[in-house]
Amino acid sequence: MKRFRLLLVAAGYAALLSASATARSNSFSTTLERIPPEFPLSVTLDGSAFGNYRVGLYVFSEFDGFCVEPESDVHVGGAVIYTIQDPSTLEDRDVIARLVGGFWASGRTDVEAAAVQMAIWETVSENSSSLTLLDGNVRINQGGAQGDDGLEVAAR
Repeated sequence: MKRFRLLLVAAGYAALLSASATARSNSFSTTLERIPPEFPLSVTLDGSAFGNYRVGLYVFSEFDGFCVEPESDVHVGGAVIYTIQDPSTLEDRDVIARLVGGFWASGRTDVEAAAVQMAIWETVSENSSSLTLLDGNVRINQGGAQGDDGLEVAAR
């Protein structure tokens, strides 16, 4: 099983803490069920290009969340061990909280989920001084499989 950090949705986090005996031990196993809307983008992460990379809200058997480690190796149907951590230890937590909060307050469209996921990865992984999804080590490749939708994600 792989270790994987996720930003938990507040309701799922509260439910897990109150209902799960394994959560009391600070870690639990969960399975990635799907990444709706399974919005494919052509992206580059640290110089490696990925075509049709699925980005969006991750739906696990225990909770929903966004990935904060873009190069984590987790696949639909794959089990991961999640360790509950103090949210104050997450770098850029205030920016991520605003992004996720904005998503939950929005229409929660496919493009918005993809935009939030890419913005989180840009926030935690970009090593240039410019935060943009059109260049740098975290970017959406223009002309990829997503067509105009990829540019809409980058613009959000």
